[in-house]
Amino acid sequence: KTTAQQVEEVSEDGEVDQERAELVQGDKGVVEGGEEVVLDMVTTSVPGPAQQSKQSDNPFQCLDCGKSFRWSSRLTHHQRSHNNERPYRCNLCPKAFKGSSALLYHQRSHSGEKPYKCKECGKAFKRSSLLQVHQSVHTGVRTFVCPYCPLTFKWSSHFQYHLRQHTGECPYPCDTCPKAFKNSSSLRRHKNVHLGLKPYTCSVCKKSFTQSTNLRQHMRIHTGERPYICGECGRRFTHSSNLYHLRQHTGERPYVCKECGKTFKNTSCLRRHSQMHSGLRPHTCPICSKSFSQTSNLKQVGLVGSW
Repeated sequence: KTTAQQVEEVSEDGEVDQERAELVQGDKGVVEGGEEVVLDMVTTSVPGPAQQSKQSDNPFQCLDCGKSFRWSSRLTHHQRSHNNERPYRCNLCPKAFKGSSALLYHQRSHSGEKPYKCKECGKAFKRSSLLQVHQSVHTGVRTFVCPYCPLTFKWSSHFQYHLRQHTGECPYPCDTCPKAFKNSSSLRRHKNVHLGLKPYTCSVCKKSFTQSTNLRQHMRIHTGERPYICGECGRRFTHSSNLYHLRQHTGERPYVCKECGKTFKNTSCLRRHSQMHSGLRPHTCPICSKSFSQTSNLKQVGLVGSW
């Protein structure tokens, strides 16, 4: 299976919390973690005659990022991506959501309700948008083609998120530390670190985690499950990110620095490298107050100081 196929299979089972939805003007999708995504056509910052017409169709503009929407309710919903307001809370778990329909879809994860059924194969889904995506398995339609690699995607938002894997773009910055993220849900989970919140607790050893995904990965220590297998050497891993290991076989370095052209095997290496160009030095030694762009450099100073 290709990575894109694996991602979309996971999305059907509710394991991915990245923002995604079909690109339909004025339509609304819901993130698999339950988060509502409002999709409207966005106007550009320097309007020509055609763009002015679009602006009249989308008169409600976000003052934070410039996006424009057809209805004020969509703007209100969108602004929750900036202020992190999540007024709709699940009464069965710690999750909260930007919209009421997102909460409704999430609650089906607890109840197991799957009211939308595929006429071709009988597979059932929690919401109609997932059924629509699934139906492309039967039709074979994959509209969005990555210009950097052979992967193709059914949904625009899958495609946009995937592009950030290549470009290293992280448009969601934390207002407490220098970190930035590829989507708003990752930023929201990261903020739990600053707040000290660890709502997900292991039933075996009682260790707590800030994110449900970390708890799921941790549980594999107890179960011994290693579901991700390298197709080259057969090595098994506890979580999918370890499949970066494949690049040790292929030599692939798909992440390119826009400043100097240097290439990297993964986005975290590109992000750390980019700090050299930006001048950011977020890691400070508590002993001598010297600052570094990477934690590895800080650790080296600690080793020298211990000699």
